Amino acid sequence: MNNLLTDLNACGFGRMNNPDVTELEGGAIRFSCGPRVDMFQDTQGNLSNDTAPFLYKETEGDFACTVFGEHGFTEMYDAYGILVWHDKSLFAKLCYEGTDFGTRSVVNVVTNVLSDDSNGVIMEGDGLWLRVSRVGNVFVHEYSENGMDFFLTRRYYLDIPKKIKVGVLVQSPIGKGTTAEIRFFELK
Repeated sequence: MNNLLTDLNACGFGRMNNPDVTELEGGAIRFSCGPRVDMFQDTQGNLSNDTAPFLYKETEGDFACTVFGEHGFTEMYDAYGILVWHDKSLFAKLCYEGTDFGTRSVVNVVTNVLSDDSNGVIMEGDGLWLRVSRVGNVFVHEYSENGMDFFLTRRYYLDIPKKIKVGVLVQSPIGKGTTAEIRFFELK
């Protein structure tokens, strides 16, 4: 595995929505966001929020993006995750998120004009591996507790251009802001 976080500048990461990133020893980053930031298009059309900070690589065609992070889960919906981004009406994200049930869950959001939001398996602990893969326009979301054994949480079709942005985001949709430590990022 090749951790691209070891030198953010040399690896050519793009930045959207002013990510607050501090490089840490060992190729990790501390990634923070302010209050009420998210990537979500409400299914009833009442809310549009595309303000979550995003650290990304541009990629074209098939890929697999793997991230390991840790998060304190202080407020409901606070999360870190992988974002696949074309624009505010065409994107997907896989997050490790605090839920409205008081649990931590693997959460999938797929947006094709409007966002469909789905809580997955309930997890324990502050850290989790996430992976999003693309083959053609078929995407797979997976999670792992150990970085070796990944489990499917969602498979879907999304008609999205070949050239897109893929990376890591943090969000605090109804909270006062949050911080996650992202310890691993690989895109191949």
